[in-house]
Amino acid sequence: VSVSGRFRDEGERLSQVSDHTDIVTLVDAQLDHDPPYLVTPLLSGSLLDEVPNQPSEADIEKVGSWLRQLAGALDYIHRRGILHCDVKPANVLLDREGKARLTDFGQAALRDQSELRLGSFWFMPWQQAEGGLPEVSWDLYALGATAYALLTGVPPRWSKQEQAELQALTGVAEQVKRYRQALERPVTPIRQLNPAVDPELACIVEHCLKLDQGYGSAGEVLSDLDRRDQQRPLAARPFSRGYWLERFVTRHRLSVAVGLVAVAVLLAGLSVSSYQVYKARQARQLLIEQRFEQGRSMIDNGQATGLVWLAEAYELSGRPDYRLALRQALARQMQVADPSLYRLRTATAPSPSGRWAIWTNPANLHRLLVDLRDGSTGPLPPNFFGAEREQKDRLRYRLDRIVLDPSQNSPVPGTWAMRSFDSAHPDQHGASLALHLSPTGALRAERVENGIQVRNAAGQVLVRAERPGKVPQSPVFSLGGDLAVAWEDGQINLYTQGQVKTIDTDFVAGFLCFSPDGQFLAGSGWDAPRVRVWTRQGVKVAEFSISAPVTDMVFDRASQLVVCATRVGLVHGFSLQDQQPAWPPIELENPARWIYVQEGGQIVTMSDEVMVWKLPEPLDDSLLSAQQLKGEISRRTGWLYDEKARVRTLSRSEYL
Repeated sequence: VSVSGRFRDEGERLSQVSDHTDIVTLVDAQLDHDPPYLVTPLLSGSLLDEVPNQPSEADIEKVGSWLRQLAGALDYIHRRGILHCDVKPANVLLDREGKARLTDFGQAALRDQSELRLGSFWFMPWQQAEGGLPEVSWDLYALGATAYALLTGVPPRWSKQEQAELQALTGVAEQVKRYRQALERPVTPIRQLNPAVDPELACIVEHCLKLDQGYGSAGEVLSDLDRRDQQRPLAARPFSRGYWLERFVTRHRLSVAVGLVAVAVLLAGLSVSSYQVYKARQARQLLIEQRFEQGRSMIDNGQATGLVWLAEAYELSGRPDYRLALRQALARQMQVADPSLYRLRTATAPSPSGRWAIWTNPANLHRLLVDLRDGSTGPLPPNFFGAEREQKDRLRYRLDRIVLDPSQNSPVPGTWAMRSFDSAHPDQHGASLALHLSPTGALRAERVENGIQVRNAAGQVLVRAERPGKVPQSPVFSLGGDLAVAWEDGQINLYTQGQVKTIDTDFVAGFLCFSPDGQFLAGSGWDAPRVRVWTRQGVKVAEFSISAPVTDMVFDRASQLVVCATRVGLVHGFSLQDQQPAWPPIELENPARWIYVQEGGQIVTMSDEVMVWKLPEPLDDSLLSAQQLKGEISRRTGWLYDEKARVRTLSRSEYL
């Protein structure tokens, strides 16, 4: 890739994420200028690698704050399918308030890009140095390496001898091989180099550096940083009753001290062994109650992982009321539709109907058509693949016999829209933002000066929407040909049968979608944790609160259910008729980037993998033991509490 190409990539990636407070803002970009340039604010602070980082000088709390800010920035870009691939102190700016701002997206990649993204030695895992598909773990390792260097004065596994040997090699392949050998050595514990670092922060940073079995997302890092602040047990720490009790005592020092005085008086006449038994029982009861309350709170917040904690509380206590609470919550939870449809890695996103996808058989690398209703597979139609490097959207639309080409008629009607974050920052005027496809011809919404316009296949302009100084975004067509356009000031315009209706909102609608019958329009904001639904006439009919801003949104075939995926991995469904949630949220390990509702009502979610969900089956009355119910939780949701005391989802091979 040329230097100008890399620079253009950096501008495009930064434009998609620069609205985050912990990422350097992109003010302007002239990518077609010779030479091209980007404009960012002038920050009066310094680079993070200019901060004194000798162990005696490290400000522990500042490093903890910077770690949180960088983890928040990474979580934000990862949820948009972007990986930074070069996190290090030299790529972090400090603003005048001392906040860390992530910069330099020159190495950034989309998750499905396989081009080599070499980071910086001592701040990247060896898997990144050897190439392959970018992974979230690359950025998490670099995040941990950055914090490690700030706390100890040196990057992890670094030594003068290793550095000298690496620099003496001239070939990249030789350097990568030597670097991998260096990374096979264990990491020197942070507290061995800097005893002033608290054990919890050291644990979080060192867990980021685990090449296997570390954190699965930046969100998990943020959650453990929250637990550190709240003096609660870390997810990164192996479970032990002693550790959980120590964390409880730390949180409640005064009440524990008073309690211990009372216990000392009560037990003055008892033997030491009796007192130890009493303490053990109290600790066990405390653990049981904590897990039950944690599980119940998570269930109330829509998190299916709460089932795991309810099951742990029931297993430890054997209490019938705990079993009843667990069974009632489990009986309401959406479940995996079929084992073959659990964490299925497909070559493309599903077709618009959510029924079909292309799957590569790992046994022989043959590409097959997979039916996402039941998991059955079959051959692709003859000559299915046209151009050698055809756009993936065209392929997946073709699975539904929709021709995604504005210059041709499509035998089956359909609509397409540019992903909403991209629609706000198109590269050029004339870029297609949305398409309406039908047997009689296509309609194309494209960006023009001060707005957008809609042209038919003959090039005739049918609609022109202009608002000087305002940026249009998220335009969508209905199957009937109506158009909705959101603007950066919160206004939405509805174009129906030659009429224009205006909807004023208190949020910028980053996501819009029409119901299949065209009678409803749903909208949600970039940062607004709610979904609002209007009629085709612009009358508000419903509003629903959700767990976080959406990543995708769709109606069911009957136009009575609106389903939305959120940035925190929860998928909500709401009934327009009842004005209530249709079912408890589905909780995913990674947020879904696409969602679909099949004709039969099954929900299809896709992040990196496809999963298909259905309404829960009645719970078998014979499932009474803790082990039976734990197995049923995993079968229905994929979640489990493993032997390493981690709450995670089963891999596909484990599930099957």
